[in-house]
Amino acid sequence: MYLNNNKMKSLILIVLMLFSFTSFSQIAINNDGSSPDSKAILDVQSYDKGILIPRVDLDTSPINNDIGIAQRGMMVFNINSSYKVGIGFYYWSGSKWISLTQNVSVMDFDGNAYSTVKIGNKIWMAENLRSLHYSDGSNLLGGATYYNMNDSLKEIYGLLYQWDAIMNGESSSNSNPSGVQGICPNGWHLPSLSEFEELISLVGGDSIGGGPLKEFGTYRWLFPNKAGSNISGFNALPGGWLIFYSGEIHYEYLGIYTWFWSCTEFDSNHSQCLSLYYDFAGIWQVNSPKYAYFSVRCVQD
Repeated sequence: MYLNNNKMKSLILIVLMLFSFTSFSQIAINNDGSSPDSKAILDVQSYDKGILIPRVDLDTSPINNDIGIAQRGMMVFNINSSYKVGIGFYYWSGSKWISLTQNVSVMDFDGNAYSTVKIGNKIWMAENLRSLHYSDGSNLLGGATYYNMNDSLKEIYGLLYQWDAIMNGESSSNSNPSGVQGICPNGWHLPSLSEFEELISLVGGDSIGGGPLKEFGTYRWLFPNKAGSNISGFNALPGGWLIFYSGEIHYEYLGIYTWFWSCTEFDSNHSQCLSLYYDFAGIWQVNSPKYAYFSVRCVQD
């Protein structure tokens, strides 16, 4: 087969490029012909140009709606101002999109750090509380435990608390914001029922609002985890409860239910809380006995 000079040069260039990429696995992109840094897989240099990564609407893009597309560490620039904390860079953690620019982190007295998410005008913890102390280091005034006393479950689902433990002697409130710090770190407070109702309205209401709050998939929620999309970033996990009946301790409903305490009393023996269920797309507002052990989320002041 005959190749003219131009075709031969092209073929040699392609072979050399393939050889260099395969042999050295390094790429330099620049306009001065310099070699890549020896410690870099990709070395990009420019004096007057930047890099544009994919710009997507994370509220509607298949990269969000089909979790199999996104890979851990993948980064995009979200162009939808109403998605989570708004326009900006996000990366895929393996279970959710996390903002690089506005993801506030908070730490409790025990040194536990929590990721956060902005929903509407409020910043919520995106993980369940794990603290065994109040913000001043004092011991809790009520019970706290973790599911089956299993350390690995504690790190995933957080602690389960009695209502008295989370309140730290403060009075019930249904204000928005509640003004009740309770067990939360300094600068944060327990949500009132009114604040939970505001959250529910932002994610679609009682009948469908559970889906946007629940973690996506059936790794922790049992099948079918109805409507679970976590598009809000709240990342609700099915941590179950602890309750006493028939004279015995019962840890129940891991993978099936979660309950979140509010700081709003129903009566002297019961308090208001939210409940999410694996086979229901909505949210229940329920009153529960204060001696039950439920999960806790805090809201930034």
